[in-house]
Amino acid sequence: MKYKEYVIRGMIGCFLLIGALRANAQTLGQDAEGNSSIVVPAATFNLDISNSTVAVFSINKEFAKKEFTTGMKNICESDLENALENVLKNNCTVFKNEDCMEKCFKSKLDKRAWIWGADVKGGIKDGLGTIFSGEKVASAVSVGGLIGWKRSWVSLRKGGASSIIAAKNVENLHRNRIDSINKGMKELQEAVKNQTGCYQCVQEPNTAGSDAYIISYERNLQNINNFKKMGIGELTNLEEKELYLKTIKDLDSRVDLNLKKLTILSQLKDSPGKLADLNKKLLIEKNPANRKEIQRQILEITKFLADCSQNNLTVENLKNEIYIDFLSVKQKIKIVYPDDKFVEPFEKSAWDSASQKLKKDVEKNEIEVAYIKKATNAESDTKEIKLLKEKYKKLIEEYEYQKTINEKLDDLNTTKDKNVSINSFLLYLRPSVKGDAYKYDLANDSTLVADRFVDRKFNGYTIELGSTYNFRTYNYIGLSTSINYTNNISALTTTTYKLEKQDTSITDGEFTTSEEIKALSGTFDSYMRYDLNFDYVYLMPMKESAESEKNSAIYLSVNPYLRHRIYDKSDKLKNNTILGLGLHAYNSADNKLMGGLFVQTTDLFGNHAGDDSSLGKRIVFGIIAKYSITGLKVEKKAN
Repeated sequence: MKYKEYVIRGMIGCFLLIGALRANAQTLGQDAEGNSSIVVPAATFNLDISNSTVAVFSINKEFAKKEFTTGMKNICESDLENALENVLKNNCTVFKNEDCMEKCFKSKLDKRAWIWGADVKGGIKDGLGTIFSGEKVASAVSVGGLIGWKRSWVSLRKGGASSIIAAKNVENLHRNRIDSINKGMKELQEAVKNQTGCYQCVQEPNTAGSDAYIISYERNLQNINNFKKMGIGELTNLEEKELYLKTIKDLDSRVDLNLKKLTILSQLKDSPGKLADLNKKLLIEKNPANRKEIQRQILEITKFLADCSQNNLTVENLKNEIYIDFLSVKQKIKIVYPDDKFVEPFEKSAWDSASQKLKKDVEKNEIEVAYIKKATNAESDTKEIKLLKEKYKKLIEEYEYQKTINEKLDDLNTTKDKNVSINSFLLYLRPSVKGDAYKYDLANDSTLVADRFVDRKFNGYTIELGSTYNFRTYNYIGLSTSINYTNNISALTTTTYKLEKQDTSITDGEFTTSEEIKALSGTFDSYMRYDLNFDYVYLMPMKESAESEKNSAIYLSVNPYLRHRIYDKSDKLKNNTILGLGLHAYNSADNKLMGGLFVQTTDLFGNHAGDDSSLGKRIVFGIIAKYSITGLKVEKKAN
């Protein structure tokens, strides 16, 4: 047990010493030997606390970083003043043009860097392996370095910039509507106050905020209604129905307008192709009547495209207008018809269905309102009172919408996360040396301990060439190949012997001393091994709570891996394949203790003759304790 204590103390001392560098890389998992071909930002100390202990400290750090913004000086000045200044601030969402936004993302986030690294790995077999002890070198201890080159870049999904712009415009559209409603508000309030003397009808809220505005405007509306001298009950009912009628009429008009826009959008998409086909037909058509008809159609399409150009009607503009209006219409339809499923902004059948439902509702409510007006003899409001009430109602509606603006902003962030991803590619060379020192049982006929048990050493090495590809932010693929000069020391048998000696100088009884000798026995084999390694990792961001949509600092890593080993000059071992799966938890905060586990087959196809070929005998489980010196830094935002 003291040997295990030495290992743990030694490894902790090592990672505390190097950890002072505040390094910036790690692997996202490990197999039973502590290996992985995936390298990403952080620095950790991993300890396999099951079966035979394996401790790994890994550190990799970027240096000589370069960011490339070439080609940005002359882009999109017509779309945005000081374009380069905004780009250098990494503020790509300020662009209104899709091409400009996409160029901004791609140029700003083109980064190159070199990587250096180091790792220390130690293992214990039945207490024989120590790293820092009185022995020369420990069993299964390796020290390695890493040099590599990394490039990082951003990619946008097809149509991603359009979705980001459309989501961003939601907030701007809301603010513009409030400013439009408030135009001329003070003059109108003064006129109503002079007409009625009702100071309580024009009060402004004492504090800012959506709730304060809603309460204030609702109170003003109530005061105006209560100020009327007659027919309050009937008029309240009438006003409610008139307001509902106006709401569905406005909705009906907006739906009809968007149906027209959808028709124009379809024509705009199809017109260039149709025009090209007609021009081809005109070249080969000989019949005068047919040529005249083709020319008429060409003229009609040409005029349509010219009118669209004159009115700045493009496919992109129409799609943005339809999408932005869809968000507002969808919210209002949900209030009026809670069960209606109006979810597709560019599906004409959805708008047609909404239009039919609204027109039936408008017809029904127009009849009811006309009946109530005829049945009651209510006094009419002045035009100023009517206009002020209408403004109050619209402001209440807008500030109710503003209460959900944070969710809309979350929608913007979600849209960016879905459409913008950080990618990187790392190519690295990782050499390492391995040392073993152990006592070996020759199992000969010698009568002397010194001739039977001998101290042996073995020096091996590994040269690994590999790459790590990070795509769509949370996905990692690692591929590597390595050349290893190693041995089968882990497969040897450990035996403990007890040597007793009698001291004959003592005459008044038997006096003996004893010591234990722990040694390895079996056929020692050294050989060349060639490895092919594959790792895949998917990082699953965890939510702060079941109700929250925000991600926490914790990630779950799902890590399937495959190893294929080819043996050369080995007396016993045959080529074999290892398949494993790891589940690990990581924290993006620094100095956090996390963990994970893995399960793997040591010989997937049972290639070693004479061994137990049942799969259950070839499965290994491991539990990893993991300390993050610098947390897992997942680049997930590109503004």
